[in-house]
Amino acid sequence: MDFPPSEIPDLQARLKRGEAIWTTRIDREMGRYWPGQTICSSLGLLKVTSVKRIGSVAEHPWNHCLLPEQREMLAKAGSMDVIGLRGLHG
Repeated sequence: MDFPPSEIPDLQARLKRGEAIWTTRIDREMGRYWPGQTICSSLGLLKVTSVKRIGSVAEHPWNHCLLPEQREMLAKAGSMDVIGLRGLHG
């Protein structure tokens, strides 16, 4: 699982503080992840804590935080998976 390079410093900081992070997956990445799964990512090993399928960007839990270009891309995709993740240490 990869993340946009511009988001990596913030995501790494959140993981270092033990906080959960969230990602939205569309197209071929939908349905690939499930709760309890351990995945290798550009941020290291992560554990999937939740997966929620939503039908539109209007349903996105962080719609108000998305950049206009992110909203536009997700609107074109239609359905998407919103995935909660936590870092695995050691």
